[in-house]
Amino acid sequence: NLVAMFFDFVLDDSSLPVPIQALVARLQIPVLKVALNDRSFFSNQNHAVRRFVNEIATASIGWEESDKSRQDNLFEITERLVHRILSSFQGDIGLFEECHQELKTFVEEEQKRSKLVEKRTSEAAVGKAKMDHARGQVQKILWNRLHDANLPSLIWNLLVGEWQKLLIHTLLKYGQDCQEWVDAIQFVDDICWSCARHSDEKSRARMTRLMPLLISRADHGLQRLSIPGESAS
Repeated sequence: NLVAMFFDFVLDDSSLPVPIQALVARLQIPVLKVALNDRSFFSNQNHAVRRFVNEIATASIGWEESDKSRQDNLFEITERLVHRILSSFQGDIGLFEECHQELKTFVEEEQKRSKLVEKRTSEAAVGKAKMDHARGQVQKILWNRLHDANLPSLIWNLLVGEWQKLLIHTLLKYGQDCQEWVDAIQFVDDICWSCARHSDEKSRARMTRLMPLLISRADHGLQRLSIPGESAS
């Protein structure tokens, strides 16, 4: 009766999934054999048999909300250990100790894996948020500079394509308080200026000096993105 009460207490736990309950219920006969020969089963909360049953119950918390892989893995190892006890138990509770340790090791490894996955997921979410924020900043900056500019399609594609990637990369890696960012933004301003009409001699002289520098700066910027330098020309 006491063994039955013990199992009723365990199996009445609503958090214990039905498939796991069925496996635990199969342990009643071997546990009864232990209780008949070892009365400390009832008084010792750290008894090997009780720890094994409790480990199954603890490991099953959140089982139905977990992913299919974890459900399958937990059910598989629990079923295998229960079957091992049913087929091999001859009165030595050392078998329960071995099964408890194996299940405990499995649970600890699963917890480590879950924490690692959770950490990576969290880091990925943070990385995506930073990327989205940087992309929004760069797009706003480019829009303010380009929406009224009359640019050839080649220049437009360069700025909103690869140069936008360079700006995002620079912003994420260095922030706005760096020379790389200032130079990359200045390139946008200079190339927009160079595409406008200029008739005065001072502007033409500046254009003559600026064009080779723009090509060199474009090459350098694209190389930072591992893009062949000839793409700039």
